[in-house]
Amino acid sequence: MEVGQKVLSIKARSGIPDNPTVFYTLMKGSTEQTNKKDTFYLSQRSDNDNTFADIYVNYPLDYEKLQQYNLTVRVENNGIQQLASECTVYIILEDVNDEIPLFIEREQETVLEGMPPGTKVTKVQAVDKDGTYPHNKVYYSIENKDGGDQFFTIDRESGEIYTKIEFDREEKQTYAILVRAEDGAPSDRPHKKDGSPNSVTKYIRIGIGDKNDNPPYFDQVLYEAEVNEDEDIQHTVITVTAKDKDESSRIRYEITQGNIGGAFAVKNETGAIYVAGPLDYETRNKYELRLVASDNLNENHTTVVIYVKDVNDNPPVFDRPTYETQITEEDDRNLPKRVLQVTATDGDRDRRPDIVYFLTGQGIDDDEPSNSKFAINSTTGEIYVLKPLDRDLPDGRSQWRFTVFAEDEGGNGLVGYADVLVNLKDVNDNPPFFPNAIYTGNVTENGTAGMTVMTMTATDYDDPEEASNARLTYSIEQNQVNEQGELIFSIEPESGVISTAVCCLDRETNPEYTIKVVATDGGGLKGTGTATIKIKDINDMPPEFTKKNWYVPVDETEGDNIPETPILVVSVNDKDLLETNRFSYKVIDDAFGSDRFTMVTNSDGTGSLKVAKALDYEDMQQRFGFNITIQVSDHGGESSEPNHLDYAKVQVRLKDINDNKPEFERSNIEVSVPEDAEVGRTLASFTATDADQGGRSHVSYTIDRSSDKRRQFRIGKDGVVSIQRKLDREDTPRHQVKILAIDDGEPPLTATATLTVVVSDINDNAPRFLKDYRPVIMENTRPPQKVEEIQATDDDDRSKGNGPPFTFRMDPEAPEVIREFFKVEHQPEGANGDGMAIVTAHVEFDREEKKEYHVPIVIKDSGVPQKTGTSTLTVIIGDENDNLMLPGHKDVFVYNFKVFIKLFVFHSGTSAEDFVRTLSRKGHSTVTSKYNKFRDVIAELLETDRENVDIFTVYPKQERPPITDVRFSAHGSPYYKASMLDGAVSLNRGLIEKKVGINITMVGIDECLIENLNCEDSCTNKLIVERQPIVVNANRTSFVGVNSWIKPMCVCGARDFSEEESCKQRPLPCFNNGRCSDGSNGVKCNCTGQFDGPQCQITTRSFNGRGWAWFPALQQCENSHLSLEFMTLKPNGLLLYNGPITNPEPREVGIQDFLSVELQDGRPRLLVDFGSGTAEVRVNTKKTLNDGEWHKLNIFWDRENIRIRVDDCIRAEITDSETPKFDSSGCEGHGTIPPFNEFLNVNSPLQIGGVHHKILNFTWQYQHTREGFEGCIRNVFHNSEMYDLGSPGSSDGSQPGCPPADDSCNANSINLPCDHGKCEGTYRSSRCICDPGWHGAHCNRATQAKMFQQSSYIKYALSFEPDKYKTDIQLMFRTRQKHGELFRATSKHGREYCILEVRDKKLHFRFNLNQHSSTDERELWLPHVTVSDGQWHTVQVLRYGSTASISLDGGGGRRYNEIIDYKGLHQLMEMEKQNVIAGGDVQYVGPGVTVVDNDFHEGMKPTTAAFSDPFSIEWNNLIDGCPSNSPCKNIICPPPFVCKDLWLLHECRCRDGFVVTEDGKNCTDANACLSDPCYNGGTCVDRPDGKGHYCLCTDSFSGSDCQSMVQAKVMKLSMAALAAILVCLLNILSKYIVINKRCPMGFEVSEDRLQCLDENECLTKPCGYGGHCYNRPFGKGYYCECPSGWSCENCTCAEDEVGSKLSVPLLGLGSDALAIILASLAVYLILVLVIVAYTRSRRPDGKYGHGEVDDDVRENIISYDDEGGGEDDMNAYDITPLRIPIDANGLPIGAKPGPEKPPMKDPRQRQVPPGGQPDVGDFIQDHLDKADNDPNAPPFDDLRNYAYEGSGSTAGSLSSLASGTDDNEQDFDYLNGWGPRFSKLADMYGQGESEED
Repeated sequence: MEVGQKVLSIKARSGIPDNPTVFYTLMKGSTEQTNKKDTFYLSQRSDNDNTFADIYVNYPLDYEKLQQYNLTVRVENNGIQQLASECTVYIILEDVNDEIPLFIEREQETVLEGMPPGTKVTKVQAVDKDGTYPHNKVYYSIENKDGGDQFFTIDRESGEIYTKIEFDREEKQTYAILVRAEDGAPSDRPHKKDGSPNSVTKYIRIGIGDKNDNPPYFDQVLYEAEVNEDEDIQHTVITVTAKDKDESSRIRYEITQGNIGGAFAVKNETGAIYVAGPLDYETRNKYELRLVASDNLNENHTTVVIYVKDVNDNPPVFDRPTYETQITEEDDRNLPKRVLQVTATDGDRDRRPDIVYFLTGQGIDDDEPSNSKFAINSTTGEIYVLKPLDRDLPDGRSQWRFTVFAEDEGGNGLVGYADVLVNLKDVNDNPPFFPNAIYTGNVTENGTAGMTVMTMTATDYDDPEEASNARLTYSIEQNQVNEQGELIFSIEPESGVISTAVCCLDRETNPEYTIKVVATDGGGLKGTGTATIKIKDINDMPPEFTKKNWYVPVDETEGDNIPETPILVVSVNDKDLLETNRFSYKVIDDAFGSDRFTMVTNSDGTGSLKVAKALDYEDMQQRFGFNITIQVSDHGGESSEPNHLDYAKVQVRLKDINDNKPEFERSNIEVSVPEDAEVGRTLASFTATDADQGGRSHVSYTIDRSSDKRRQFRIGKDGVVSIQRKLDREDTPRHQVKILAIDDGEPPLTATATLTVVVSDINDNAPRFLKDYRPVIMENTRPPQKVEEIQATDDDDRSKGNGPPFTFRMDPEAPEVIREFFKVEHQPEGANGDGMAIVTAHVEFDREEKKEYHVPIVIKDSGVPQKTGTSTLTVIIGDENDNLMLPGHKDVFVYNFKVFIKLFVFHSGTSAEDFVRTLSRKGHSTVTSKYNKFRDVIAELLETDRENVDIFTVYPKQERPPITDVRFSAHGSPYYKASMLDGAVSLNRGLIEKKVGINITMVGIDECLIENLNCEDSCTNKLIVERQPIVVNANRTSFVGVNSWIKPMCVCGARDFSEEESCKQRPLPCFNNGRCSDGSNGVKCNCTGQFDGPQCQITTRSFNGRGWAWFPALQQCENSHLSLEFMTLKPNGLLLYNGPITNPEPREVGIQDFLSVELQDGRPRLLVDFGSGTAEVRVNTKKTLNDGEWHKLNIFWDRENIRIRVDDCIRAEITDSETPKFDSSGCEGHGTIPPFNEFLNVNSPLQIGGVHHKILNFTWQYQHTREGFEGCIRNVFHNSEMYDLGSPGSSDGSQPGCPPADDSCNANSINLPCDHGKCEGTYRSSRCICDPGWHGAHCNRATQAKMFQQSSYIKYALSFEPDKYKTDIQLMFRTRQKHGELFRATSKHGREYCILEVRDKKLHFRFNLNQHSSTDERELWLPHVTVSDGQWHTVQVLRYGSTASISLDGGGGRRYNEIIDYKGLHQLMEMEKQNVIAGGDVQYVGPGVTVVDNDFHEGMKPTTAAFSDPFSIEWNNLIDGCPSNSPCKNIICPPPFVCKDLWLLHECRCRDGFVVTEDGKNCTDANACLSDPCYNGGTCVDRPDGKGHYCLCTDSFSGSDCQSMVQAKVMKLSMAALAAILVCLLNILSKYIVINKRCPMGFEVSEDRLQCLDENECLTKPCGYGGHCYNRPFGKGYYCECPSGWSCENCTCAEDEVGSKLSVPLLGLGSDALAIILASLAVYLILVLVIVAYTRSRRPDGKYGHGEVDDDVRENIISYDDEGGGEDDMNAYDITPLRIPIDANGLPIGAKPGPEKPPMKDPRQRQVPPGGQPDVGDFIQDHLDKADNDPNAPPFDDLRNYAYEGSGSTAGSLSSLASGTDDNEQDFDYLNGWGPRFSKLADMYGQGESEED
């Protein structure tokens, strides 16, 4: 049934006689069967008075899908209460024949050949989806097409196919039959009207299967082949293959006959016959093989004949394997002399013997035959001796062994050999001798006669078997005699045994003897030797104390805490040796207190007296000390014999220690004071006493400033507390002041008391608004109109009556218009009786006339005395849409660059909206915005273009009063530094404010400038850059810029190491193009050239006395350390100044903080002002510092104190007694900061070497000098961060480096070459400072690396007296150890020491300078750097007295730490010369037995003289070098990863040049250019396949990474000479061009001869060795991209043969041009020779390449690699990053490629493709068109946010600049296609993290 056809009609009655109307509804069920899918629909039809429901088909019906539908029809009548009824309609579908039979997939079958007819082949099956018979009955037949019915038949019912004939596969292999399937009824499908059934056909492919019914066969009856007799086993001789007509047959091969001895074999499956056994031509030279081929059913055979070819396979054979003969040594008669003859024969048959003899081995020198001892006749085999031979040692030999060879084939065949031995017969020609110069023996003292002492043995090189040539006898030639004249020693003549001839030798009388022994051989030849006989000691001498009376003071113990360290070390004299004595000490228990002490024997023979029981000074019996007796025994205490004992007295004086802290009489005192109490008022008095020193201990008082940070109180020496600063109850109503009582003990003890100060209120605050009221009243509203209800508040205490009720009234001084428009009514009962004001408006307002009004309201409180204050109510006029919309436009400025420039910022006292506004507020006129005025005036001041001034942040910091942060950058050629812009704006602040119309409230935004505003302690500014841009919306102008602001961090930024180091951080960690690399413990900077600071800074700068240099201001830190070094000959000059550089504006409170350091009369003077008074500190050094030598200044300051130290007080007067005295008056100055400001707050440039500002009018008590410094300054550090002195913001009269030092080094360069170091010069001398790993005066001696193993160490002995005040330790080490001691130096008994060690992977240095106490140990470490990473590290420790510093890998930041305390501490260290040890703490536990504690393993080597030339006297278990342990052995990494030896550790990583993919499973080519490897503006090009990169250098630099400056010959000419040559050349060139119509270099004449076009130099293929040529546009020549291993201009230099060369464009001239040029030059030659003043070669000016430029390029831009920035005259600026996005074909994204613009090969390629000759204008226009037509180039031209009114924007944030014409989210991924420099811009707009400045 078709769609739309009616199925049936139904009718229902309404049941209401007079209202027959009914309504039908076809209900939708929940299943398809109940009409869920609207298969049927209902139509209501009226016929006469009846209403019918007709049901129609809505969608096609399918019986096969659903056979029945159950429809529900609902009918309702039209009564007052509608009644309804439902009925069910069952629709049964009848099947029709509409489905086609479909075959089940079966396309190919197989039947074997030879099968009889009627064999079943397969069964086909088709399915008909009709539901009823016969529609779904299928019948089969074979169509007669292709003749298939002739070979096969099919069963009509079942579809089984049978064969009709017997098949042969070799005739035909496959058949295709066409099978038809049809159903059993006429088709009901549309368009099939002939009544035929539905049918379908399908091809069935039937293959004929193969049977093995044919035998294999060979193509030939006989096969022949040859094989050499020496062929290897498995060598294939011939392959014989059989064939078989049967495809399924598998042929196998077998040799059945003729294979004698199994010489051959055949591969069963291939028929390859190969050698299976040894072949021998001499035994059999032919084989006839029968080869059978079988297919397992049939077989066939053929014959294979193999001929064996003869080869030379038998070497010659000597008649004996060894020949031996004898000749006499040193026989020089009849040379050369025949020795013997050898004979060899050849075993090869049928070959002509042609044997050649030759020799090798001892006595044969093939390279220099004249040195040979033997020779042979190559034909006869006769061997001759050529020279006399020496038999005896040391140079001779008793037997000569060499080899004789015989080679057949005339010397080109096989070789046989035999050994030849020539023995030499001895003659007596060598005297005996003693091998050692001196022999040492020993004998015990007091022994008997005849005791064996030693044996002396001489050597005779003659043959002992030859007669008596080497038979020796011994005698004593020089003997010793005793006091009786008796010979002391005798010797056995035959054996050489020496023994005593007398008894009772005494070691103490004569410890050793020397005798001379003679040895004589049988021929009478003699030799002598010397013996030293030492007398061995026995314990026969008594011990004796070095002093009979000892005195020692000792501290009383703290309770039962017994000290481990000895209080006294005693020594004894004993003439016996230490190893003989067994000393034992003890305390004799015969006196009071002897039981409180004990003696311990030390390994060096001394005795240590230790405390055994508690000592108490307060015990009256003990207070006066102890007199004890000590005993020593040299027999281990086992003998009581008096001659083994000695006694001494020890007087122990007990010292009182500070073990009692002071006690307050009252520990808590509370007082009340009014807040207006006068300064100096006494509050309370504290008294404390101390029980120590018999109650005589002195107690001092102080206030813990953590409880009184504003220093509002003070305490006197008498404990009286008074007020020293005004109090304010509203600020702090209650003070808890901690009072400290400190005694004078060592160390001092402290007690704490609390003073509670309650501040009572007075009425000192005026009332003000309760909140910031900003009511909005609508315009066009009739008056009166209520504006606001105003309430007030007062900070004073209302409980004291100092507050409400308040009285309100309008300020009588209010403008007349305000008094006319508004009314203020006071309501005393309002606000619960506190009083309030109601403000009403009395006029109708128009917002377009004025948008807001300011109503001043006077409020009076009820306190005594009454206080009155005025608050201003801001009334905003609300807007109504009462004005027509007018056409207009809007300028939207979008700034978004993240180039990391040091930016200049300032506060502006104007609103952000007003700053960018161009529409006048009073009318509709357009004015120049302050934004553009500011750019104009800055450009004028800096003498640059306005376009070079970029304002990219206008940040509304505060709305009322309006304050706006403005950030901008500016550049001429380089970008100007922030310090220069700070200074320029500060110095011209008034001019800028006047021209721009703004009020600059701060230059250089510094949230730390106002003390205690944001932080109470240290403060650091941190730039925050938000992901979303900032939008400032004015009526006709919108500014979209970088959303950045300053966040104050309450930390000392230089010492804040909470964030991990990374090469990605900003600003970049490495200066001056230093190469940054990330490591496990932070970053490492690899520097070039003269950049030798820890972060590649230039460390030194010189000044001419009238100069200055600007740098970033000093950061604010609570505890600061500033250090610098200087050298000068002038007595006066300003070293540095940091403070204001302009006077404050009228009525402006200026920040007057400053710090200055200067030389005055050759001595340092320090001035500092924290804003509350100026402190002056001078140092009266013993000698003036203007002596031409380097001097160091250290300046330390905190909240209250400041000090300056000269040269680390190296020349201070020190008395290192029990109570140390340190006189630092000649090297140190101290000062107190005038109260009460506590921090140095500066944000103007730090000026070094002088100042560049006018005299200021601040009220400083002291003024710094304005006289400039003349000399050199270096190593300027502030809080461990070094200033880069090579890159000032601005400078004059100054340059990097130090010319006087350079001159001194250059003058001494012949006598003092620094091979591996740098020269440090002064005005008068120079010396070498060696690189790590080198030492010596010339840095030419490499230090040796050692690998320390278990229990290893090196003990050194110093060759000089170590400095007691200074210790300098430098060494390199690498380790993966968690703990281990690197270095220690100690005093004789180890109580004074300095130790450098690794603990918990961190570097620690600890030392103790107090030999009397172990509690004075001081420790210094680097907590933020781990060193156990397996990398080489360089550490330097410097100790000056009790101060110390530690630097790792150059120091700076987290790699530097210091101790600066010194008061009351010991300063000198007694160092034993032989107690210097590397590798651990060596303990001697017995004779020759050592234990190494805190053992260090792995690699270490000293650097530049840790101590000048120490030499090692003892070492253990060391390995030379620092090898790894092959960690990659037996390690198999999954491909493509390879194992990398990381030194004692392995890692599976990618090969060099590749990086791991994001999934961590594979490796990909690393972009070597991401690390910016090209220096000096070179452009990096990445090589594919991990081959690294290459650099395209600018003209001034060359080398693999553009690191080398090109040295050029420069001719200096006078102006007249230059003018003459210029005229000459212009004349030549004009004639040349006119006559020849030729173009300048790089161009060629066009075809019409009318213009010059760019010449494509690449057409001549100038690049050699596979280099690729790129033509430069605009006549700039070409350049070659060279393959790996080649360089130079045309890729013609091997990289290992050439250094840095300069590529020069070649100029090709014709012969006529050359003739004209030569003729013209000849005419002017005489003129040129006269005019030229001189010609010389010189380097470019300036050691650092700056010349006279004030502003250094370096670091103005820290690489324009990150989006935008840069100039074409900086660092070879590349336009590549600014290209528009392109697709894979090199076309702009979104553009359609045309035939006139072929795709570019490389979208990053700078050059025009070879062959192109673009016109400059076309070139530029083409790129402009591309940019204009680029659909993706932001920003899109569309303007939203037409609504504007008010003081701010309501448009919201343009978070992604997605203001395009569609509403889809903008995708900025295409920015990645612009090149790597725009990838970070894409990150900013996309999901990447933002980066900080």
